Amino acid sequence: MVIIITGTAAAEDGTWVIENVDNTSQSTKTSLAFDLDGNPHVSYLANPQGDLMYASKIGDNPWSTEMVASTGALDYYSSLAFDLDGNPHISYFDNNNDDLMYASKIGANPWSIETVDSTGTVGFYSSLAFDLDGNPHISCIDITNGFIKYASFVPTLITVDSRSDNNVEVNVANGMNIKTIGMQTTGSPVVWMIFPVIVMFAGLVILRRN
Repeated sequence: MVIIITGTAAAEDGTWVIENVDNTSQSTKTSLAFDLDGNPHVSYLANPQGDLMYASKIGDNPWSTEMVASTGALDYYSSLAFDLDGNPHISYFDNNNDDLMYASKIGANPWSIETVDSTGTVGFYSSLAFDLDGNPHISCIDITNGFIKYASFVPTLITVDSRSDNNVEVNVANGMNIKTIGMQTTGSPVVWMIFPVIVMFAGLVILRRN
């Protein structure tokens, strides 16, 4: 069951209003976001089938729910965010293929799903946010290599140049070698760019080639 608790200014000290969002499954791992009109929306895992679900409440209407990704697709949490046009987007971990996934729903169109990163087991505990230009950015855990990854989406074509002089190699305190491959902009379709981030004793170090 998914329950949403909303704080209001109905009383002098404020009150909390509790609503059932979905009582048809044993739901867990929720992510809450508001659209441009202030309406609440929730992404969550519906058990035992393991479906990625999306619930929304528009105005005074009751909660509506829909499935985003099919059986067994989600584990280790999802992250819900809205773009500048008010469209919902969700990042999540695909438990079937061990990949970082991205789902988006533009207007009245059905949900569109794409793979962001499929290298090893990657996508645990993802966090999705949009920048001021409306481009999505995702952070997540790379289980295979044991560090944090950062993915950004930009409206240009990124081509990979594997020449050794374009590689950046950084040796860190724990002995790990992290490489980012040289990239250049050529100016048309869109792709995901993945940049590794590792946890250091003093905090986070971001390794990125501009």
